[in-house]
Amino acid sequence: MHKTAFFLLVTTILLGLSACKENAFVSHCNYRVQAPGDNEKLNRAIAVEKNLLNAQNIYSLWKRAGWWNSANILEALIDFNRITHQDFKKCLNNIYVKNVHVFRGHFIMGHSFDDNEWWGLVWLKAFDMTGDKRYLRVSRGIFKDMVSRAWDDSCGGGVRWANNIWYKNAITNELFMELAARLALEPADSLKRGYYLEWALKDWNWIKNSGMINKDQMINDGLNNGCINNKGATWSYNQGVILGGLKDLYLLTGDSTYLKEAGILAYASMKHMANNEGILTEPGDRKPDHDKNQFKGIYMRYLAILNTQLKDNNIKAFILTNADYTWQHARNADNWFGFYWGGPFADWSSSTEGSIMDLMNAALMQK
Repeated sequence: MHKTAFFLLVTTILLGLSACKENAFVSHCNYRVQAPGDNEKLNRAIAVEKNLLNAQNIYSLWKRAGWWNSANILEALIDFNRITHQDFKKCLNNIYVKNVHVFRGHFIMGHSFDDNEWWGLVWLKAFDMTGDKRYLRVSRGIFKDMVSRAWDDSCGGGVRWANNIWYKNAITNELFMELAARLALEPADSLKRGYYLEWALKDWNWIKNSGMINKDQMINDGLNNGCINNKGATWSYNQGVILGGLKDLYLLTGDSTYLKEAGILAYASMKHMANNEGILTEPGDRKPDHDKNQFKGIYMRYLAILNTQLKDNNIKAFILTNADYTWQHARNADNWFGFYWGGPFADWSSSTEGSIMDLMNAALMQK
């Protein structure tokens, strides 16, 4: 046999074996996908979940999605299974086991702190679903690493965006606040509740006084070298994560001021980040990239979480309008979604589909 033909044959066999392994894993993890029924909102979410489970790779992360994106996709799937009371434990165990050694046992990477914080939040949610203390230990470890390596006194406090980089930005601090608050709410951490709450309050006070929240109640990306608002883009996820943190501070303290502040920020973002049809948009919305693909879904996740407390009809309408419009205008025949929610469908990734999973979850949460 000619060497080239032999090489092609071997390659084909190896790729086939790899595909078999991948499909076998996906089939195992796909065990709880529900059949459609007569609930339109639920059927839409089921279709998105099915696509995401079939887009997993052999490490149970996601094709055409980065490491931090995969944490958010996993969180969206946990949320869906929590909302629908499905058993997601086997999938979670597979994802943890296949990746724990890759990420040195603690899901902490050396560069961008916000990437680690996403995993801290998702494993905390996995603990809430399963009671498996492996996941709680990972979340605690990520928070401990943030305290020891990311918090410093430059610009009066706050956590840095990355190791050995001074930049103080919104998302890294919002995630730090949310992770601290979520750990404070854990019954398993009741003895350290005051410790985590102190950090959450300290970080919120820093964010509030940092200057990143502008006169329109929108949050710019970060601070410049002079510790002044850099007038960077007002990304949707910066407008979202903060809502979850403030809602959790309300639960921890009983102080309704936090809910009021969250409501002001939510209304500002719905005003300034929606198009004429009331559909959520992103700066540079026609130019998707690896990161922006995930942002809008994260915003909707936290807006819906806030609305479990506010029960605001305008927020409810905003979420449902986006879910309906996106389903009608940004979807292809196979239920994949593009980046631009206003449509038409362009190109999909697991990140864009994960963002839609968050949106469909948010719609299911509206009563």
